[in-house]
Amino acid sequence: MQQKPAEKLFIDFFVRYLAEESQLKAQASFSKGISPDESRPKQIAGGVSFQNSGMVERNLQSKVIRYELERESEYIGDFPFQFKADDGKQRAYNLKMTPIKDFFLKGDISISKGMTLVVNGGLIKANEQLVLLFSDDENRAYSITLTGPAKTIEFTLSPEQTAPLRPGPGKLYLVKRQDNQQENEEISLVSSIEFYTPAIDIEVVE
Repeated sequence: MQQKPAEKLFIDFFVRYLAEESQLKAQASFSKGISPDESRPKQIAGGVSFQNSGMVERNLQSKVIRYELERESEYIGDFPFQFKADDGKQRAYNLKMTPIKDFFLKGDISISKGMTLVVNGGLIKANEQLVLLFSDDENRAYSITLTGPAKTIEFTLSPEQTAPLRPGPGKLYLVKRQDNQQENEEISLVSSIEFYTPAIDIEVVE
């Protein structure tokens, strides 16, 4: 008789920070089963805390139980989640990511020549991405994703990458994203952190 696979606790943590509004949002969801697709929502007895504050529990159509917290806050860079496991022991998971302090352009954003961008706030790691989000005065959007690891804080983009941009005024903001996975016999954890910078005014030239 084939042995049934052991059930795991599937955990999903998400943190988003909007620097323009100083707005912090955190979410946590849990499910129990043999795989993410074959799992059922799990309610955490005693709830979940984030940065030592209780999170609000939401039951979404009985398919997902999500714990949420939103507030105005400075960006601290440490994002601890805590909850009590079925064995009664406290579990703590701390997510960490350095923010983008600021960024600036070296020279023009040129459709035909590319562009150079300097991003202050530490090197982009292997599990991180830098997303450049452009918009023009007609609200057309375009994004360029740069993946880590990076050896420098200066990024040179090729004309092929800037070719889809339209000449004229627009805006640019950056998103730094970190993704992590952790797995053992008892848990499977995925987590994401996103940091959004304020937008800057730009001028795209041919």
